[in-house]
Amino acid sequence: MKKNVLICLEKLDIGGVETFVLNQASVLISKGHNVVILAKHGCYTEKLEQKGVICIDFEFDLRNTFCPEKIKKIEEIIKEYNINEVHINQFPCILSAMPACLFSGIPYIAYSHNTTDDAYQWFESTFNIYGHILGFYFENAYKIIAITQHAKDEVIKRFEINEKNIEVINNSINFEETDMLINKKVNEKKHLLLISRLANEKKEAIYNGINFFNSYKRKLPDATLSILGSGPLQSELEEYVKNNNLQGIEFKGASTKVLETINEEDIILGLDRCILEAISMKKLAIIIGYKEIKGLVIPNNIELASQDNFSGNNLLSQETENIIESLLNYTDEEIEDIINQNYDFAKKYLNAFSNYNVINVEEITKTPIGTINLLKYLISKQEEINSEEHKIKEMQEQINKIENELLNIEKDDKKENKIKSERIIALEKELKDIYSSKRWRYTEKLSKILHKKF
Repeated sequence: MKKNVLICLEKLDIGGVETFVLNQASVLISKGHNVVILAKHGCYTEKLEQKGVICIDFEFDLRNTFCPEKIKKIEEIIKEYNINEVHINQFPCILSAMPACLFSGIPYIAYSHNTTDDAYQWFESTFNIYGHILGFYFENAYKIIAITQHAKDEVIKRFEINEKNIEVINNSINFEETDMLINKKVNEKKHLLLISRLANEKKEAIYNGINFFNSYKRKLPDATLSILGSGPLQSELEEYVKNNNLQGIEFKGASTKVLETINEEDIILGLDRCILEAISMKKLAIIIGYKEIKGLVIPNNIELASQDNFSGNNLLSQETENIIESLLNYTDEEIEDIINQNYDFAKKYLNAFSNYNVINVEEITKTPIGTINLLKYLISKQEEINSEEHKIKEMQEQINKIENELLNIEKDDKKENKIKSERIIALEKELKDIYSSKRWRYTEKLSKILHKKF
């Protein structure tokens, strides 16, 4: 059955989730489905549009409340494009896309791309609304797709979700694209490529990669390292390379031609999806680890490594010198055997054309109308809450102003002092009334509905 699929993510830029969506959209299009992507335009927009994907420039706000105006906009998009199902890939999309799906009666798939537990903790502590809604979000999804067993276990543990509603589909790749690019270039073991967003959450891994290369270059002086990626950490890394007089390192910036760049190198350093890309391009791949370096992916460990999305979190750390010694001692025949066996495993088990998901309409269980109406009520009350919060801010500013004025009042001016004190008392009472009534009732009601205690 041909479907109209809406995919939601933050931005069509460089990154693991973004590359996943690129592959997912390509496969859905090739299977005859129509695909609409809701995200901020980025470097992948043009590439997706060339494949026939409709890309709508849309910003999902990172905030602590629902987004009524954007919920309405997504409902309009669902209606305009006759959407049959929605795929929600990242947390900031939830506050708009999830209510729009429920109000439109359209099922959604919730994706868990997390390889660590930090994302849940950060969102719940930074924006407390996520502490209320994440369980509700997962509970009302048609299906939850986790990219690793660990991600699945974490959803079950945190949100008490029925295991039957969660499926593990490991990160996969479109081999039609990689097969067109693979060449027969001899692996000289001297051209290294590190692929990563240059962001703080990848900091230790990137330093692992740079330090690994520095040790490697001592053994193979004509070795070079290209760093593919950009981000806020770039200036710090460039300074580190300069201050330590590290030679043979080039920062290449971000690129949409990741596979083409991999094709020109010998050894790929990285984490997560870029390791799968290296394997699919028949290259030697080293997992640099989020904390400690994990070593080369070989036929003996590729199955285990793939189970945790090639993050290395489930692998033992290895000594840099041991990895280097193994690499330098491999013969051409041994390298050929490693890359071919790795490729065969990935093509069999991590192929995007077999590892994709669409919704079976016969299996859909609709969210009770009572729950949806209560959610609508809570979201409608947000306008009142937002107005009250604005009023609270204004009153607090008035109180601060009056208190500053009081500091300048002469001690013997008791009449003026008394008048201003009374103004403060009145404002503080009004402030307390707002906090203790509507806003408190809203928060309690929100908690009750989203934790199903009503």
